[in-house]
Amino acid sequence: MTLLKHKIEQLIAINRQQWLAECVYRYGLKSPEIWRLYGYASYDDYRKDLARSLQQK
Repeated sequence: MTLLKHKIEQLIAINRQQWLAECVYRYGLKSPEIWRLYGYASYDDYRKDLARSLQQK
């Protein structure tokens, strides 16, 4: 069960990174406080996910 929970959390994180890249780079949605709208705990977490999403492409 723990393995399933971990896999689901991993897939959710990957999906969130893909949507983040789509919104920021394809649609040009940029704002100093946009990380709050995406539900990130901090700006640094937002930047890390954004960097990861760029590495996946």
